[in-house]
Amino acid sequence: MKDNKIYVKQILIQLHMTNTSNTKIVNAIKNLDQKVQIIMISDSRIKSLALPIPTLPTAFINLLPAKSIEEVDLLESLLSDETDGLKNQEELKTYVYMKVGSINSFSAAIRQAIDTCFIYKILSTFSYKGKTKRGFVNLKLFSIFYAALSGFRTDKQKEITFHNVTDNYIRHSGFLVSKEISSSVL
Repeated sequence: MKDNKIYVKQILIQLHMTNTSNTKIVNAIKNLDQKVQIIMISDSRIKSLALPIPTLPTAFINLLPAKSIEEVDLLESLLSDETDGLKNQEELKTYVYMKVGSINSFSAAIRQAIDTCFIYKILSTFSYKGKTKRGFVNLKLFSIFYAALSGFRTDKQKEITFHNVTDNYIRHSGFLVSKEISSSVL
């Protein structure tokens, strides 16, 4: 009887110690989970540190930003090519995302993505939907911007903002060209 009490007492002590250890493990996992959640939500200061330095894909060296309509057509053909077209699209999308992924402002990210591929003079030869000039939304480059900026578009309002800012930026690119010319003359 006495041996049973000692045996039961030892088992209870071991159970208590195991319970204490398990509680510590559960608390440690909770803390790690909270830290992971904070990192996943991460603010913009951390987001920029998580992205590697962008390197221009080989196929696009000396073509970006496009300085002539011929270069735009060449870029489009590289993105449409049956053999390497998808590879080129993915490489360019990754490059554009790495260039704009750390920018806090959605509007600034859109403008930077477009500036990565066009100079103002060439951008001014386009209209957003192509009613008055060559259609920007018909370009493969547009689909690259759209895909690269998909992380910014989290709801319907952001989708509308994307189209409005892009349209506005293209519409006013002619003004930016004249502004560049007048500042270079001075």
